[in-house]
Amino acid sequence: MAGHEVRQRGLIGALARYPLAAIAAAGLFVGVALNPLAPNAHADSHGDPGCQWGSCEGAPENPGPDDPGPDNPAPDWPQPGVPRTDEYLTPACSSNGPPPGDGGALCGAATQSCQAEGELRFFVYTRTERWNGSAWVPEGSWEFQGSECRGSDEEEGPQVTPELVMGWLEEYGLPSASAEVNPGNGRTLVDFDNVFYTELSGEQTVQVGPGGIVTVHANPVSYRWYWGDGTSDVTSQPGGPYPNMDVTHTYSRTGDYEVRVDVTYSGWYEFGGNRVDLPGTYTQPGDASTPVTVLSKRDVLSR
Repeated sequence: MAGHEVRQRGLIGALARYPLAAIAAAGLFVGVALNPLAPNAHADSHGDPGCQWGSCEGAPENPGPDDPGPDNPAPDWPQPGVPRTDEYLTPACSSNGPPPGDGGALCGAATQSCQAEGELRFFVYTRTERWNGSAWVPEGSWEFQGSECRGSDEEEGPQVTPELVMGWLEEYGLPSASAEVNPGNGRTLVDFDNVFYTELSGEQTVQVGPGGIVTVHANPVSYRWYWGDGTSDVTSQPGGPYPNMDVTHTYSRTGDYEVRVDVTYSGWYEFGGNRVDLPGTYTQPGDASTPVTVLSKRDVLSR
């Protein structure tokens, strides 16, 4: 699996939008992704191609850890640890380089050093990304692979739109939350108010698309807590350690439970110096569930 690669080509931005004469004035930077075993770029974070930004048809209303519902990955979804190679192209000019410091310039070395008509010479950079179960995580820095000419068969690429960015976001994912519990050892009693919280709060940023060309800014708007007993609650706050009582739950029966918290985000993205709001919301499933053991009370009489 790790050795299988599927090359996805397409030069983003200026190559798709302008003839070479116009590009010389505008400058550009472009990226191409190499993606092994990639799911549909417009699929949701569980591999459902019909789900975008939380509008998933057929998803259970209240899936808990014992009935994970959409938390179950599709059979073709990458397993944790699967790598892929991301490739970044920028015109072969001395002021250009990999993100985030790409100058985006166009120069004679890029436009005049290729023999075939319509080709440009690009610097080529690559890095490895690895699937951690909820997002593609870069490993290391961009590495220079040399320069090469790329031609007209690669000059048609998608325009960056909110719909395209949503597809990239579904593929890459947003930061996921993990549930914490007080008492800290996860052992508690029946009919006891247990304090829960997650440390994920505030604005989160991720880079998506080929070469990470788009920066998404996402803010949590709600947290859904699955208690493992068939119930769930939605809060607007992430809670906090005791004595914070913003998020609590009481178990009425003894047993072992698994608690998970999903985060719903709203967001916007920046590209080419512009800010564009993303429609709707996106729900990122939580990390591995947190175990809670509920014990019974015993009254002890002494003489």
